[in-house]
Amino acid sequence: MMTTSAKLETKELITVQRALEILAAALEKSVNPGLDSIEIQRLNAVSTLARTYENLFARFMQYKEIEKRVVELEAKYARLAKEKT
Repeated sequence: MMTTSAKLETKELITVQRALEILAAALEKSVNPGLDSIEIQRLNAVSTLARTYENLFARFMQYKEIEKRVVELEAKYARLAKEKT
C-alpha cells in the first residue's frame, strides 16, 4: 500500500496511448455495479490524472519542438554570422 509520503519515481514518460489505456480501463471499471466509495474515488483520481497527463504531455511535446527549432535557428545564425565576417 502506498502512503502519501511514499516517494514517486519514474525514469521515462509514458506514452499518450498508455495514458489513454489507463483512462479507458478506469472508464470500463466505473460502469460495474456495486463499487464502493473508495473505489469510485480511486477511479476518479485515475481518470483525472490520465487526462491531466495527456494535456501536459502534449504541451511538453510542443515545447520540445520549439526548443529544437530554437537550437536550429541559433546554429543557423552562428553560421551566417561566421560567413559574414
